[in-house]
Amino acid sequence: MGKLKKVQVTVSGNIQKAGEWSRLKNHMARKTDIKHSNDYLNTSESKRLRKYNQHLNFVNFDKFTHDKFMPYIEDHDAHANGHFQYKNVYNYMHFDSHKRELKHQMDSEYVAKFSDFEGWNDFFGRACMSYAKPGKRADDPAVQDHVYRAVSAGLADYAKGFNKRNPHVVMFDTYIHMDEKGAPHLHAHIMPYVNTGINSKGRPKKPSTSLNRALRETYGVVDTRACMRKFRDSEDHALIDSMNKAFRSYGITYKLSLMRKAKIDPNLAVGQSHADYVAQKHQVSAMNNQIKKLNKQYDALKAQYDDKKNDYAVLQREYHDLEPDYRIAKQKIADADKTKKKAEDQQKRAQKMLDDANEKSKKIKSMYNELHVVLEQAKKYRDATEKYMKKLAKKAERPARWVVGVMMQGLREKFDGNSKSPAVRTLHEAGELYYSRNKKGKLANKQVIDQVYDETEQEVNARNAQARKDMEQAHKNIQNMSDFENDYDDYKGLDR
Repeated sequence: MGKLKKVQVTVSGNIQKAGEWSRLKNHMARKTDIKHSNDYLNTSESKRLRKYNQHLNFVNFDKFTHDKFMPYIEDHDAHANGHFQYKNVYNYMHFDSHKRELKHQMDSEYVAKFSDFEGWNDFFGRACMSYAKPGKRADDPAVQDHVYRAVSAGLADYAKGFNKRNPHVVMFDTYIHMDEKGAPHLHAHIMPYVNTGINSKGRPKKPSTSLNRALRETYGVVDTRACMRKFRDSEDHALIDSMNKAFRSYGITYKLSLMRKAKIDPNLAVGQSHADYVAQKHQVSAMNNQIKKLNKQYDALKAQYDDKKNDYAVLQREYHDLEPDYRIAKQKIADADKTKKKAEDQQKRAQKMLDDANEKSKKIKSMYNELHVVLEQAKKYRDATEKYMKKLAKKAERPARWVVGVMMQGLREKFDGNSKSPAVRTLHEAGELYYSRNKKGKLANKQVIDQVYDETEQEVNARNAQARKDMEQAHKNIQNMSDFENDYDDYKGLDR
């Protein structure tokens, strides 16, 4: 091992206000099923350091209190009536003989701290650098693990020697904590105890659990403050010695020495000038104020972040809840767009059909008008023909059927090229022609005339029937167009 490097370090030991140790056990034992009030203990960094914690038992509390207090309790209860009897150790330790709760508990907590909040990180870093071998860094996990174990071992060695150094202050068990912010420390369950002997009547005296009495018995000094100074000085040096022992065992080249704080200021280190310390203190105070300010800002930002995170979580849940409805609505919109486009296409086709129908309707109406004109002309022609036939019949002294036959025969001869007369342009001329040729009695055979008439009548009737059929079809087409226009108007009403 190389030359040891001398390093000054602060240590402290303090007896806490009296309180029940059992109430602190959940915190001491680092119960995993509870949420610690110290937020740092719930962090992953703290849980990573928890493996260096230790729990050491030295004296059984229940057995010790029973053995030390029961002789006095039994003697007291034997000489007291029922109301003033203790009956058991618990009542004796928590109540007086009048059943009033004790203001101060007999057992208490002792805290021993190695280094301090400000100096621990610096000390730990330097210790890692001192132990790190060539090629290793101070922040190497293996190096840091070694230093943590050395410090934990030093605290354990210190606790193991406590009862030997303090015969009138009993340490029952202790918890070594390496996982809290600040310096490593231990919490110990202690109780002062002094056997006061027997009185003049031969009865045992009440045992003393006064710390002042215990320290006076230990150091043989009457002054209470002097006793406390001796106790603290002894324990602080014992902690330094245990740490040096552990560091030597773990190969850390440090020689630790105790650094006290000056009386004028509990934070002033011995060996440092007052002026230098004041300047350093102001600098540290300013830095602490800045840290507090930044911590407040951090807390405010963290609160805002948590709020936003909660809002985001709420919105995310709402999004997941609404996402199926959104997809359905989106699909419905897409379907509606398709339906709308289809309806628009149908409307366009219907409009085209309507336009075509209107055009056809116009053509049919035009044809109807033309047909109507033709029919009117036909009626006029028919009336004129009937009038003319009657006139010819009267003149020929023949029936109208005979006149028609004569006329048709004349027409046939004309159009067949059999007529020898000039061009026949009208039905009247054909009748006149045929009548003049047969005026001398050479009339057509009645049977032939009747046949011609019948054929002519059939042809006229067929033409009239076809004309009526065309008229009915025209009316039907017009009616269909009217129905189509009504249906289309209804469709446009539904579309709106």
